Order: sequence, then C-alpha cells, then structure tokens
Amino acid sequence: MMLKNILMRLVRGGLFFMPILSFGQWVGFTKSIDPGFAWTLPAQGDVVLGFELAQLIDNATASVDFCFYDIEFPAVVTSLINAQQRGITVRVITDNALYSNPEILELENAGIPVIDDAFGDLNSGGGEMHNKFAVMDQAIIWTGSYNVTIYGTYSNANNGLWLENVGLASAYTTEFNEMWGSTTTTPNPATARFHGAKTDNTTHQFYQNNNSWQLYFAPSDGLTSRIIQAINTADYEIYFSIFAFSTASIADAIHQKMLSNPDFVVKGVFEETYWNTSWSMSLPMRGDGENGWDPPADVYKDSVEADLGLKRLHHKYMIIDGQHPGSNPKVITGSMNWSDNGESLNDENLLIIDDPNIANAYVQEFVARLEEAGGTLEFIPQGLMIEPPVVDFRNVNYDGSAQLTFTLKNLSATGIQIALGNFTSPDNAITISDSYNGTLAAGDSTSLTAQFNPAYLGQHVALAPIHLDGETSPSRYLTLQGRGVSDQPTP
Repeated sequence: MMLKNILMRLVRGGLFFMPILSFGQWVGFTKSIDPGFAWTLPAQGDVVLGFELAQLIDNATASVDFCFYDIEFPAVVTSLINAQQRGITVRVITDNALYSNPEILELENAGIPVIDDAFGDLNSGGGEMHNKFAVMDQAIIWTGSYNVTIYGTYSNANNGLWLENVGLASAYTTEFNEMWGSTTTTPNPATARFHGAKTDNTTHQFYQNNNSWQLYFAPSDGLTSRIIQAINTADYEIYFSIFAFSTASIADAIHQKMLSNPDFVVKGVFEETYWNTSWSMSLPMRGDGENGWDPPADVYKDSVEADLGLKRLHHKYMIIDGQHPGSNPKVITGSMNWSDNGESLNDENLLIIDDPNIANAYVQEFVARLEEAGGTLEFIPQGLMIEPPVVDFRNVNYDGSAQLTFTLKNLSATGIQIALGNFTSPDNAITISDSYNGTLAAGDSTSLTAQFNPAYLGQHVALAPIHLDGETSPSRYLTLQGRGVSDQPTP
C-alpha cells in the first residue's frame, strides 16, 4: 500500500524522527519552525519539499496527475520520467509562460504528455495556471504553496502537504480532467477548459480523520467568499503569512473581527516585495493612508533568509483560532494569493482544513516567520500536553533494554477524559505496560513508563494511539522511537 511505503520512508535511519500529524496526512515547511508552540509534536521544518514530492511519485503504482505552475526541480523531473518508464500513467499541466522551460521538453522527450493553459479551442493562456497540486494513484494528493523550482525548494518560505483521501483525490482529478479535456492520457483540445471557461463541477466537502476539509477551485468556485466565511467563524485570533494580499474584502472581514472584540488578535507577515505597494493590504492594516486601521493590526514585512539565491515569503496561508483547539481551528492554504487575479482569472486551488493538529503545525511555522520579522507571540497552553513530545530511547544495544518515563499533563481549564491502553509495537520492540483510562483534572499530570527491547539492529518507530473525551478514533498519537545498536566492533 502506498501509505505504508511512505510511513516506512519516514524512518530515515537517524536518531530523531518527526512523525506525520496523523495517519494518512503530512505537512512540511521549507523554513524553520518554533517547536516551543507545539501541543504534542514538533512540526516538520527545514524540509526539502522537492524530495518529499519526488518520493510520493516514486511510490506511485498506477498514475500521477501533475499540475504545477513551474516545474524545474531535478529530483521531481527525474521521478516523473522514471514513473513513465516503469509504466505509470503520467499527465502534466503547466503554465503557458513557463512551457518553454527545458525541463518540460525533457518530460515530453520521455513520452510524457504535457499541456498548458493555452491548449485547446477555448483557451488563450491569459492569466496563470497557478495550481501546485498532484494526484497519485487517484488516492493521494499533494498541494500547498510550493513551486517545483530550485528557489522554491531552497530559498522561499513554502508549505506543502499530502494526504490519502480518495474523495479529495477524486475532486482534484475531476479538476485536472476539466483542464485536460479528457479522462485518458490524450488531452482533448475541443473540451479542455482553463480559467473562465471552467465550471463549478467538483464536490467541496470531505472528511479526513473525522475532521472537515473543504476544497475549492478558482476562478469557478468563488474562493474569496469562502475565505471570508471562514474568517467569520473566528473567536480569538487570526494569523496569516502571505505573498500577495490586495483583496480589500478579506482585509475588511479581518478588521471587523478586531472592531467587534478588543481582545481579538490579528498578526500577519507580508512578503517584503509588496510591503509598500499601493495595492497591498499591508498599508491600511498597519495604519497607513486614509483607510488606515486604528488601532493597526500587528503586521510585519518578512525577513526570510535565502539559502540559495532569490528569496520570497511565498506562503498563502491563514490560521484561524490556531491556539484554541476547542474553537474549531482552521487552516486556509493552497496556491491562491488573496488578489483579484487569484479570485477571477487564475487557475487555483484552496483548502480550508478544520484540524487542530494541522493548525498547530502551521502556528509553529508562523511564529518562526513572525519572530524573524520582529514580532512576538505568546504561547497559549491548551488541552493535553505530552512531555517529551517524542519518547526517544536513542541507542540501545540490540540484546539489551531501556525504560523511559513520559508525562501527560492537562493544560486546559476543564478535565480531559484520556484513554491510553497497554501498547505493543508491531515488531514487539516498544511497549507501554502502564495504562491510563480516566479523567485528568485541569492542571493535573500523570506519568507512564515505556520500554524498549530492540531485538535487532536499526531504527524502531511506533505510534501509540491516545483517545480523548470518548472519541472512537485516536485523537493523538504518542511517538516512541529508538535504535538497536551493537557494542561489538564492525568486522
């Protein structure tokens, strides 16, 4: 199964392992994160997203639909070609302005069909095919702000996520087929639709790990109104990190939250290129001009450091009530800048994700961008904290054993019902012989013990399920890991 291959790949052979947020989904960021804001698990920062995406393509067994504005990163190009050569169905869509990239020619020379947004009788290439998504085996999708380029990989602040969800994958495939003009490997110029020729023809509501995921495409689905609807649900705070933000109605919706509640917190980081541009919402939000906010929002010009060449804060995400898990935290992410072009002209995709763990991962990334830009944010402890967040036995002789204690602490103002049963990993190497099944009062903590008996050399990783407040599906996973080593010298 593809998910099993991905889980196995996450064991990298090192001493520290950062797990997926929950089974069937993963979020990563190209720049640093602040693990001090983690509820349970540190997010994955400083990730080479191109390698993560390439591995998903390498694990595909039947098909890859690849729809990206810019395609240049060598590892991804190689993975697409390798997939084609091993008999996988590969289809590629890109932007007309970037169709002349040598990497596109390389794909076509390998026999991969490629079209752009000028393809077909109904399309002229006006606007941008600005999507950044892929669908593997009609089951796993990748999306986010990441362009498949050297700069996008190593210099720009980007986010990427994948998840295994057949329903969402089907919706993305429907959108791909609408642009492709067919469901086959051969694109149809008579029916291919981009930009204003597209229709609102996909399902929008899905569920992943019992959490709501909404999916919308531009320009057919009215993405700006969807963002405003999400903003209107906010109770405590809105954080955002954005490349280009010119849509006044989105800014107005945020402003109304501030005006209606003096304790409501708004913090944002803007790409510095547009910090002083006349159309940018950075101006009124920081109190400049005749429409300047009074009081202003706490917004900053980014200070992202480039690891290689040109740098950009390229995110397009918003976090709603990200530090309040009881207030249905949301993350808005995808390819769309908050602009007229993003709303009405470009091909875009937008996800609205109601998942407290994903929201917390984005908060960790946001704090790092905010702090490097000169801002500050107070951590608001909430819910169940696990200390340490990863039970790491490190190196243990393969015929020996080790024990470690971890603590469950309730940081909320009310009791939490917790069920963590006796646990044994599939390879029998990691066990939790204690169990806890009861209500942990506000402010209280309890300590449990885990054991590691390696039995063989190499890395061992286990995810122990924790059920909160009677949920039938696991609410959290405790990560336990260790490495079996030999005290004998290598011959």
